[in-house]
Amino acid sequence: MAKLRHLAIACKDPDKMADFYIKAFDFQLVRSNDGPLAYGHHLSDGTIDLAILRFKTDQIGRGMDFTGMHHFGILVEDLDKSAKKVAGLGGKHYMDQSEPERVGGFETKMYGPEGVLFDIAEHPWTGTEPLPETVKEAADKHGAVSRRSRPRRGCIVPFVLRSLRRQGPIFPRHQRLKRRTNRRNAAATHARLQGRARRIRTMGISGASPRRFPRPPCASP
Repeated sequence: MAKLRHLAIACKDPDKMADFYIKAFDFQLVRSNDGPLAYGHHLSDGTIDLAILRFKTDQIGRGMDFTGMHHFGILVEDLDKSAKKVAGLGGKHYMDQSEPERVGGFETKMYGPEGVLFDIAEHPWTGTEPLPETVKEAADKHGAVSRRSRPRRGCIVPFVLRSLRRQGPIFPRHQRLKRRTNRRNAAATHARLQGRARRIRTMGISGASPRRFPRPPCASP
């Protein structure tokens, strides 16, 4: 799924405006440029690139004195596929990046409805968050890590794990002490109950033997 990753503001003094947003919101200055299209600075909050630029060409047909929101940028998985899809919906191509080896900015510019300009790129803008992994990619990566993490045949790790498994669960020291105390308490309780049962039988209250404990003589009539 495509994500919004770039906003561009046209202004007359990029230095002053960039300094304002850095101090106001603690944005990070990730890049400054002075190219054939514009001069300015790129700020980032870690997710979106905010470009504050003084443009050298009129890209949106509003004159060189225009200030305000200029264009935005979309990060996609496949640049060619997305550009063809936009063109099929009526979008118009404006220009491509003149430096193919450059990474961290627009890769193609297009016009949408009502002449709104936007960038498309398949590589993240500098300082921005990349596209989230799909479920399949995450599963494939996890499977690859799991396969790499498996021990080689003849490795001592499986033998150690099997030995530990036979010894029973491994607990921290305080848990082992607690379990040992519980076993001792249970044994003491069991012994106490056994002694009580023996005393009860000895006193003849329950199941006493008549030969050991004869019935007291009855009074003569």
